[in-house]
Amino acid sequence: MRFTRQLLASVCSVWLSVGKNKITDRLLQLLRREREYIQLHRDTTVSSLTLSPSLVEGRLVYLDSPLVRAMKFGRVMVIDEVDKVQIPMHISNSESWRAD
Repeated sequence: MRFTRQLLASVCSVWLSVGKNKITDRLLQLLRREREYIQLHRDTTVSSLTLSPSLVEGRLVYLDSPLVRAMKFGRVMVIDEVDKVQIPMHISNSESWRAD
């Protein structure tokens, strides 16, 4: 397991556009581990990391996000484009948060 963590950390620190997601997916397939995936962007908020709005039978419902599903079901969480998130992130319930 230690080797797996080191390998994943190495994959994550590779240069741009070299197939990191494909390598990660193949490794997880070989390990028979399910994964959840989320791609961050400059407008990512704490709320968007926990809830996903969705239309079900014409009604707006909020479902668990990939991050929550990974925690609930013990899946590997793959977070892409972490460098795109604006710090500080905006918290929807008007609490303030700062990266120190």
